[in-house]
Amino acid sequence: MRFIGGKTLLLDDIADAVAEIAPDAKSIIDMFSGSGVVAGHFKQCGYSVICNDQMYFSYVLSRGTHQLKKAPSFKRLEVGNVLDYLNNLALKDTDFSIENCFIYQNYSPHDECRRMYFTCENALRIDVIRLTIEKWHKEALIDEDGYYYLLAALLNAVPFVSNIAGVYGAYLKHWDARAKKALVLEEPVLSSGDLSFESYNLPYEKLLAVVRADVLYSDSPYNTREYLPNYHVLETIAKYDYPEISGVTGLRDYSGQRSDFCSKRRAAIAFEDMIRLANVRYVVISYNNEGVVPTEELKAVCKKYAVEGSFRFKEIPYRRYKSRIPNNRRGLVEQIYMFEKKSNWAVKSPLNYIGGKYKLLPQLQNLFPSKADTMVDLFCGGGDVCANVLASRVIANDINYFIVDLFKTLQTIGVQEALSEIGKVVSRYSLSKVNKEGYLALREHYNKSKKKDAIELFVLICYAFNHQLRLNSAHEFNTPFGMNRSCFNYSIEANLVSFMERIHGIEFTSVNYRDFDYSVLREGDFLYADPPYLITTGSYNDGKRGFEGWCEDDDYTLFRILDALDARGVKFALSNVVEHKGVRNLGLEEWSRKYTVHALSSGYANSSYHGKNTDRKTREILVTNY
Repeated sequence: MRFIGGKTLLLDDIADAVAEIAPDAKSIIDMFSGSGVVAGHFKQCGYSVICNDQMYFSYVLSRGTHQLKKAPSFKRLEVGNVLDYLNNLALKDTDFSIENCFIYQNYSPHDECRRMYFTCENALRIDVIRLTIEKWHKEALIDEDGYYYLLAALLNAVPFVSNIAGVYGAYLKHWDARAKKALVLEEPVLSSGDLSFESYNLPYEKLLAVVRADVLYSDSPYNTREYLPNYHVLETIAKYDYPEISGVTGLRDYSGQRSDFCSKRRAAIAFEDMIRLANVRYVVISYNNEGVVPTEELKAVCKKYAVEGSFRFKEIPYRRYKSRIPNNRRGLVEQIYMFEKKSNWAVKSPLNYIGGKYKLLPQLQNLFPSKADTMVDLFCGGGDVCANVLASRVIANDINYFIVDLFKTLQTIGVQEALSEIGKVVSRYSLSKVNKEGYLALREHYNKSKKKDAIELFVLICYAFNHQLRLNSAHEFNTPFGMNRSCFNYSIEANLVSFMERIHGIEFTSVNYRDFDYSVLREGDFLYADPPYLITTGSYNDGKRGFEGWCEDDDYTLFRILDALDARGVKFALSNVVEHKGVRNLGLEEWSRKYTVHALSSGYANSSYHGKNTDRKTREILVTNY
């Protein structure tokens, strides 16, 4: 498979870079896998691999080769050797209509079609083989492994008879000797190694929402030329979805597969977004000196997220694809950016919420399941956990509907609109670190309003003492002014912007934990519970804020709910305090014995149960059923 930017000649350099920066790494995400050659090499080097590409044919290549530990047996097919059968199959031996043969009709020079990608004979062979594979799959004669194995065999064979100079952006106007050969399927080469290999076909931001690994390896597009137009024929063969095509080359629509990494305006932002979202410890980036992001700019992005002193940069002379003489004085230089990522990669809630788990996230993430289809954050509070969890679907619940309404408001308006509305409130009341009168005027206005404005509440929290949200029994905001300390500052703004980006797809609900619909959770899903703690007291569980307090009966009710989830195969994790100031939660101790108990280093200050008397220790734990 000839592939633009392919790294076959650089495999050892890339593997050495990973080993240098991440000697203890065991798992790798190959974000832009292309032909899959690097992902396959990683597997052979002994890593667990998560392989991804937004192009479907790239996904097929990896799914049908590197992900397999052995060749499928095809026991349900009664055709002898499957590849020999397909190689000798003709249209007359099938019930397929020539009108349904998309490649023949659109990419071979028959009748009125003049596109010379394939000879008519080879185009028909591609169609017949592709249609047969699809038929076998639909009739359950081959399983998923067999389906992708055969598709990979076909995709690997096509370039050997393609009448192109290297990519499918254009076809040759004369027949190359290669194109006149007959298409022949051969057994795909499978990668050795017994460790896990998972293939994905997702945009980078969606992949990073559901996976984690030790290392992120990125080999993104370098220039403004999108990849799919260069491989559109392979994409169509892989999907065989009869797309609408246009132009001299018969190009399929690829508007949904455009990459921000090909945009001069958005590429640097995409790099930063990818690095920020990645749940990894190390990052290794392949790029080159002629990429759309200048070297110094990309270095600056990397250093922003790198542990101090960990960033390293290498350059490797590497000639332009299919070019014997570099067309610039220096020549094309392959670059490798590598660093250890700061541990505080997580997005921080813009709310300084009592009991918030931001500083505990590195510990929690290491103890949470690596992925789940659905995750429920049952007592989401300020949103630190739900905004950073890995799951395809995230449901965040809290009984404090004021907070939930704020989160829903932030979901429905854009970042610029939110900042504009905040600015209007600040300006209207002349808010500052010292203007107590303006703060009290806003507080009075908010409390008297029948329809509580979520943005006004957020601004109040920003200027309140310790940025705290506290209500009285009538649900009136009563936190005092944070004189000379609190305001809407740059740090809160940065947290707000990042937080809004992360919570976009979260489903927020506001019900009592007893009334939550636990039927949304299936076997393998995950629930995280961070309830009020029985042996500590804070404004969230004292029963004086217009919401129910937390008592011993609540503990036991929650334990029964978690037991029921465990019986259904749902994974759960419970945060709690087992000892505080000499008082022990004996019920929690007894119940937790049937599960796994992890001690947490609770060195974060924003919790009412962390007193100054260090002799009276607080023991915080995480209980898991896995």
